[in-house]
Amino acid sequence: MLMGQSLSKDELGQCVLVGGAAAGVMSFAGKVTPMVKPSLAKPTAVEPVVEPSAIVEPGATVQPATPNGTTGGVLYHYTSQANAALIQTSGQIHVSSDGYVYLTPDVYESGAQAQALLAMKNTPGGRFEIPESSVAGPSTPAEVKPLNGQPGGGIEVKSASPVPVKQAVWVPFGDPNR
Repeated sequence: MLMGQSLSKDELGQCVLVGGAAAGVMSFAGKVTPMVKPSLAKPTAVEPVVEPSAIVEPGATVQPATPNGTTGGVLYHYTSQANAALIQTSGQIHVSSDGYVYLTPDVYESGAQAQALLAMKNTPGGRFEIPESSVAGPSTPAEVKPLNGQPGGGIEVKSASPVPVKQAVWVPFGDPNR
């Protein structure tokens, strides 16, 4: 973050960067801790900084978002190894039976984490990293509701059109290069 910028949460629970040229919704992974400063009027008191600020803990990543709230470059589609092979063969991610391709701006470090937060029926074996420009009409990001015995709570982006994977990269969980 730049001097004069701060993070706060919006009504969807997403971080919002306030102030500066790169203000907007933020996607992040990691812990965000509010900063406090001693009060100049009361030397013994500690109060929140007047302009809400945050420290993004080491190891966390923060990416500026596009106007519709996605990460401004990459969306992710989590799936099984078997489905990944079918997607690569067909050249696209087909819409599911409910008419949507499900994507997320979030990176998950394990299949179990992705399954829980995206409320998936099965544990994925990895993710496609897809340029957002390849996704036709992405929806506004929304919180995933509990489903399939999973708690949800992650962020989903839907598209009613198949998503081409010509420029996408398949990243299996456990890939040491990712």
